[in-house]
Amino acid sequence: MSKLIFTFKVETVSPVSIKLPDQDGHPTMIIKTNVDGTTVKTAYIPGTTIRGKLRHAYVLAAVAKNAAAGKMASMYQLYEDLIGQDAKSEAQSDKVDLAAVKERRQSNHIIDVWGCGLGVSARLKMGHLMPAGGIAIPTEKFQAVRREINSNAEIFEYMSDEAKEKFSQRHDVNSKRAEVKKQIELLGKEIRAARNAKNTALMEELEAKQVKLKQQQEVCEKEMGEMKNSTKGIFEISAMPAGTDLVGRATLDKPQPKDLEMLFECFDLLSRDPIIGGNSARGFGEIKGKIQITDDEGRCYGAVEFGGFAPAKVSMTDIGTAFMAMRFA
Repeated sequence: MSKLIFTFKVETVSPVSIKLPDQDGHPTMIIKTNVDGTTVKTAYIPGTTIRGKLRHAYVLAAVAKNAAAGKMASMYQLYEDLIGQDAKSEAQSDKVDLAAVKERRQSNHIIDVWGCGLGVSARLKMGHLMPAGGIAIPTEKFQAVRREINSNAEIFEYMSDEAKEKFSQRHDVNSKRAEVKKQIELLGKEIRAARNAKNTALMEELEAKQVKLKQQQEVCEKEMGEMKNSTKGIFEISAMPAGTDLVGRATLDKPQPKDLEMLFECFDLLSRDPIIGGNSARGFGEIKGKIQITDDEGRCYGAVEFGGFAPAKVSMTDIGTAFMAMRFA
């Protein structure tokens, strides 16, 4: 046996909202191209999301335990263990010192499993979680409201006269700033249309108006004082729907019993806090599922059930139990 395979079967308990820097809204990917050239896209959960959740949970638990014993983590150590960044390796030449890599793996189990920098490759590799059955799952749009403090008039009974006056002035300026912002956004669309139509004269005229409006916006923001951002507004959240069944796999090269022991702790931490992605304060991100563990020879080692903000449930086969017993041999 040279590889352990972790087959994930996951269900979204609540909508899951994930933001990637190169995507507008929850990530989607093409899973089919039709004969007419049109494409079919589906929402999915990136492997980096699950992998990052597991790694961060394990490392944070480890550093908290060390800190309680008086052993504080260095900044460099946290960059290595938490996100796998090693600035030193990035500054080195392309030549890899195999002896040094072996020593680093032996000295740091986290780096050995999860990888670090350009020198130490990960032995644990995580695939994306894709909709079960190869079906296409569209993203769902949710609207959320961020309210002003005056949404409940009773609050004014607990404010000083000075605070009421300050709020009133800020509220008026904020309303003006919001209206100017809308005009800037509308002009932006008109400018793009003029650019596409190659109407240079109209584009320059609209851009001049936009510059003046931006100057008004800056004045409003200055008048709002230290609280320049608007507190009231409606915003949209893109998410994978609740009740979506997903499947995916992770693989662990050259597995050792202590690796599986680490991953069991990772899965337990995920089970106790089964929230991924963003907007968790607004009800997004809960998942649950089961992880089947096999090897590249088709033998089953056991399974892990996670979710529900409760400890993970681990069940082992005789093969899995014998493998774990090697830890103490």
